Amino acid sequence: MFLVSKSNPRRRNEVGRKPRQERVKVKPLEYAFFNRLLSDSEMTWMREVLKSFEDQQFYEVLESMSYSERQKLRDYIENVCSHIKARIDYEKRKGVEESQKYNKYNVGETLRTDSWVYKLMQANGCYLALTSKEGEEYHCDTSKRKVTIEWNPINSINQYRRFGDPFRHLYFDMNFYAKVVGKHPRLMAYLNEHKEKLKKAFDVINRYRSQFPNHNWRYTWYEWFWITRYAQKEGFGKTQQMLLSLDGDGQSLSRKRIRDQITPTMNFWKDFQAYAPYFFEFLRIVRSFIPNNQELKQENNNRLKQREEENLNNGMKMVKGHLDRIAQHNYVPINDKQYGCKECESLPTYYDDFKAIRKGPERLRIYHSNQNYQKEMEEYKRDSRHEKPRRKTVCYIDPRKLSLAVRVKLHKEGKVLLYK
Repeated sequence: MFLVSKSNPRRRNEVGRKPRQERVKVKPLEYAFFNRLLSDSEMTWMREVLKSFEDQQFYEVLESMSYSERQKLRDYIENVCSHIKARIDYEKRKGVEESQKYNKYNVGETLRTDSWVYKLMQANGCYLALTSKEGEEYHCDTSKRKVTIEWNPINSINQYRRFGDPFRHLYFDMNFYAKVVGKHPRLMAYLNEHKEKLKKAFDVINRYRSQFPNHNWRYTWYEWFWITRYAQKEGFGKTQQMLLSLDGDGQSLSRKRIRDQITPTMNFWKDFQAYAPYFFEFLRIVRSFIPNNQELKQENNNRLKQREEENLNNGMKMVKGHLDRIAQHNYVPINDKQYGCKECESLPTYYDDFKAIRKGPERLRIYHSNQNYQKEMEEYKRDSRHEKPRRKTVCYIDPRKLSLAVRVKLHKEGKVLLYK
């Protein structure tokens, strides 16, 4: 038996052990919120640009610009618009493709309308009522209190990932709320009266929120709900196939792993449904006491104002950086299923002219060499170009939106997986 120091990877290799590989993770949920924010900002920017075209002052400003400045502005608008159009077209095609591709994972079942499973699925809004042969919807059987529904685990999980988790970015100022409780005896009495329920409520909320900063989680509680529900209805083998369709080969789970997760997942959601409402009721009651104390009211307003300013400044900075990045490249449709940066999708001889760095499970940072750098630098020195040229430009992109030839190259460099 060998005793190998954990801090000495060389010794591990000497005794024939393979170095531990970094575990592949699914798409981080926090991207969903930022992607929605950036998508909304793109459309807002587009509307403002179109509105500017109707303003005569806009053309007067254009006329006052030099030729190079006008050309730079035109390129900026053209590239951002090409990205927006390509993204919208891509999302439409992807939605149609997914609805056809994942139909085989539809599940039909009859549930009691008073069951916690049905109530949770109804709250999530991720099911469709089955229709009869005549095209009429099935209605609840009021005598037996049952309803027949149809749902799809992949559609539910993909919708969740696109829109994000509402708990992921909520901010609870618990230190301030504790201060409010300390100044009001009635709130202290309320806490003592509902001590056990509130303790369980805080516990289940903390368990839910603790998954987000933990980068070792494979799936969230929400995703596990649909995975384990599918396993209960269709079995573990079909669930494995469903997960392969959802996330690719890198996310396969053993039957034992799925089986062992069913009981903890169902118990968690029973607790969540039973006790989470007490947490939000507690917040509502605490907030109702704040306006009654002038000192607390002023402090609360200052805190809210500070957070709003921080959110606005951070959001504006992020949006400007996003628009500046996509304005560096012209986005084009690659095929019926993908779109991407025109430079990334250039001729094969160009593949050696960029450097890609992994920025996360769903993003690559690609540095493009500026092949016109010398020419642009000479123009800059002659004052015919106002902005100093860049040797390289940067493109952030989901590797799955790149063509197969590009992904093969990056896969050989160990930067991406080859998704189906």
